[in-house]
Amino acid sequence: MKDFKTSPKTMQVDKFGDVQFYQLSNSYEEIVDMSDRSGDFTTGSLGVNQKFTPEFFLLIPETTGQIVVELVAADEGISQTISSNQVAENMGKMLPYKVRKIVKIGTTAKVSVVW
Repeated sequence: MKDFKTSPKTMQVDKFGDVQFYQLSNSYEEIVDMSDRSGDFTTGSLGVNQKFTPEFFLLIPETTGQIVVELVAADEGISQTISSNQVAENMGKMLPYKVRKIVKIGTTAKVSVVW
């Protein structure tokens, strides 16, 4: 019988020791247009049982504009703006941010929310 050998895997982690990934772990996707929403976007606003939703989600820009977000590692209420230049440069590509919330005020781009 042939010996089983494992190959070494390299993982990139952030300063908190969380594994950074840039691939989808689930097939959920929704295009979010904040101009159509009454408030901020979180996974809790989907009406899905919270045990089936992640702590964070990733964004794929669909149109130009800026995106105001709360990142997972930031305190509640502290927002970060993803500039229209960053959005334009990454159109159709996943942005490397772990997002907890998309803030309605200031967000002008349409984005796909994925996890």
